[in-house]
Amino acid sequence: MSEFSETPPPAPKPEFDGGSYTISQLSTSPEGFEFKSRDSIRRKQENLNLRTEDKERLKRAVIGEMKFQGVGDLRETKKAYEENPGDDTKIDAEKARGKYIKGMAGKVGFRNIKRDGNILSADVKFVSFPAYSEFASPQDPPEILDWSRNAAVAMIVRSSDGRLIIQHRAIEHQNLSKEKPTRGNAAYADIPGASSAGMLDATIESLDRDKGIPDPVDTEFVRNAILKETGEELGLGLENFERTVITGITHDKIKLHDELLWFAQSKLTAEQIRESSRTSNRNKNLGNADFEEKFVDVDGSPETIEKLLTEVKSPFPPTHSAALVAAGFSLVLKEQGVDAAKTWKAKVEGGVKENYRQMDEMVAEYYNKHPEALAQVPERFWGKNVPVRNLRGYSPAYAPEDQGLPGFEDEMTRTGLIPETRRSVETAYMFDIDGVLTDPAEKIVTEEKLYDEIAKRLEGGEPVGLITGRSNVFMLDRIINPLRERVSDVSILQNLAAVGEKGGTWITFDEAGDMHEGKARELSVPEELKERVRKLIAEKYSDSMFFDETKETMLSTEMIDGHDLSDYTERQIELERDMRQILDEFSQDLKIDPTTIATDIENSHVGKALATERFLQFVKDKDVKPGRFIAIGDSKSDFEMADELQRRGKKVEMVYVGDKEKLGEVNKDYPVEHVGGFTQGTLKYLSRQN
Repeated sequence: MSEFSETPPPAPKPEFDGGSYTISQLSTSPEGFEFKSRDSIRRKQENLNLRTEDKERLKRAVIGEMKFQGVGDLRETKKAYEENPGDDTKIDAEKARGKYIKGMAGKVGFRNIKRDGNILSADVKFVSFPAYSEFASPQDPPEILDWSRNAAVAMIVRSSDGRLIIQHRAIEHQNLSKEKPTRGNAAYADIPGASSAGMLDATIESLDRDKGIPDPVDTEFVRNAILKETGEELGLGLENFERTVITGITHDKIKLHDELLWFAQSKLTAEQIRESSRTSNRNKNLGNADFEEKFVDVDGSPETIEKLLTEVKSPFPPTHSAALVAAGFSLVLKEQGVDAAKTWKAKVEGGVKENYRQMDEMVAEYYNKHPEALAQVPERFWGKNVPVRNLRGYSPAYAPEDQGLPGFEDEMTRTGLIPETRRSVETAYMFDIDGVLTDPAEKIVTEEKLYDEIAKRLEGGEPVGLITGRSNVFMLDRIINPLRERVSDVSILQNLAAVGEKGGTWITFDEAGDMHEGKARELSVPEELKERVRKLIAEKYSDSMFFDETKETMLSTEMIDGHDLSDYTERQIELERDMRQILDEFSQDLKIDPTTIATDIENSHVGKALATERFLQFVKDKDVKPGRFIAIGDSKSDFEMADELQRRGKKVEMVYVGDKEKLGEVNKDYPVEHVGGFTQGTLKYLSRQN
């Protein structure tokens, strides 16, 4: 056993540099590498001379590790047993102890990687996922990187009918038809990936747990680790493979870690693998639509691998790119020999670097064109430490579409690697409600033919979104229920998504026409603040406005129906000043948003952009591909719908039906059409589209 120095030694001279990763070793034998560990390194934490911000990050990592290990539960159950000894408290304490011991194992990290013939070896030590999550950047202090840098495994699977299995790495998002968000990857999400991959879990069975020393690692240990991932994700076991070999080892230069690369030849066809995956541990409770995002199969040739790596602008995780390079190298090696394999590798090397360069350039241009995107926080980061965006290139923390790159399915179909399976429609429509569908003063639908126009589009299979600050109660009462009464086939409502409270709530329908409601996590306004504003309205503004009690995730005051709009506008200015004085006493991340007939206090994350993002996700989850989007609004804030669509790379047209004088000059990179007339203008435009 040995203890590792604070600064790790330099990595071996790479055989391949893909820009964001290096492959330090590639096997030139069809049998691949064997792997074994040398020393097991005791994990210890030195007294580090760190900057204040790094000390805080280190503290977060340690707290995260303790939470992962269940230290809090262990302390509580131990205390409960000491205060009240008994069978129940003893069982609880033993369970907590078991979780703690399991959590202590953590992950494996490689140090001092060496090669001797066809044998790769390394020292191994414990690392933890919370530490790796916090410290994995090249800019982090080297002594902490030694404490956090982990090891992983990635496998490329080739089916018996010559297809490569390519994962679609999921992203956590809110499916509007489901109560809870879908699960997703913490990084490198909504992109293609290796057939299976995962971190290398440590074990502590044969050595002293208290010394923090991991068990030895060898080829069989690592094979079992990757087959565990393959079993969970694809439902495949060792019996389903003709062979599995280590093809190389790579080093991620973006999110620092080492990864052993595997190539596996399956006994099953791609379709048989697909069927097997349906019953895997991870997928057995998913429906067909959910499953379709898990993986695709592509032609298993070196030419296809080259296209995946050099043309697709939805990037693989760096080490997964390396796994594909190693797989392609092995294929050429087997068919044409080592010289041809090296020639292929050299050709791909330049293409990979150029592809990364182009993607980084696309991201930089996106932020230059849309600096407002820097303030957008994806929902999966709400209430958490928000990752820093990379203004000069791709960041693994953000999905491609969050930073100006195309999404997975768009790129895979564009390059012809997979067939287009999404249902194509000509147009998707997005409507603001107040002044667009309902009369701004009467607050009801006075142009009843609008219901018929919406129904026509739903019947044609075109997605329709209601994008509003209104509550679900209002949308149901004024729009949705009257629409339901008019349609003869309620199944067409499955094409409707009503997104209320600027993304805070929503209503959708299933194929049977049954309604489903939902609301966002993490969004709320303090009850004390609500009560203060409710009292303010009652005492000072009750002649012109009222407090909207139907809102669930925001606070809203609104003009009384039929009140003079010009008078309300004057009172609204004074109301905003009073609201701001109250809001200054609260520390929550809240903002005031005055609109034509209302003044809202809301979470800073909500807005027409968030509501639009929810509608886009609804369209994606429906497996629909619109040729264009049309957004219809009557105020400047409604342009946020079209702005968000453009940022997401969609073809969009904006229709403005409000007062043109209030709009002023508008310079947009997408078409803007002014119709005028508010609800009459909406009806006029839709009728003309027919």
